[in-house]
Amino acid sequence: YAVFPAGGQSPRQVLFCSWTSSGQCLACGDNGFFYLLDDNMVSFSRRICQGPLGFGVEVPNQGYFFGSKLDSLLHFADLQLPRPGTKNRSSASARPAGSEVSKDATWLNSQ
Repeated sequence: YAVFPAGGQSPRQVLFCSWTSSGQCLACGDNGFFYLLDDNMVSFSRRICQGPLGFGVEVPNQGYFFGSKLDSLLHFADLQLPRPGTKNRSSASARPAGSEVSKDATWLNSQ
């Protein structure tokens, strides 16, 4: 089992899980969020798309790839995650694969 945050960020279903190189579980929810879990507790979460998030994998030393189930878009995010308690102040980014990246790109806003 896993403990997800209370409220609107908890998925009704986890659609896909994989492991990161650091041993964290990367879980993708039907609510468009991905979750990093340490010891069955969510240590980081972020919305990637509006519909179900079909998969998410870490590409070691590169970043994360996510696939949205609803619109079949691929998203890429840098390995450097925003620090807890900050909103989009990191240099990390999440963007559709193949799009141009600006130097100040940031993680997608949670919606």
